[in-house]
Amino acid sequence: KGKDYFRLDVGAYYKWNRKRSTHSILFEVQNITNNQNPFASYFDERNGKIKTIYQMGFFPNFSYRIDFN
Repeated sequence: KGKDYFRLDVGAYYKWNRKRSTHSILFEVQNITNNQNPFASYFDERNGKIKTIYQMGFFPNFSYRIDFN
């Protein structure tokens, strides 16, 4: 089991209906505090040490979606 870590995600979502479709806009920011959280560890045989791979830091995400009725 890995250590506990902190990650804060924030997002906003807007949806509106039209006559024959529904439109949605999403904007979110993942890991808004930009913490370096461990994802996985492995043993590096070349230098005999344990290496850690970290999760992605600050990541903005924007999406637009249309659903046809």
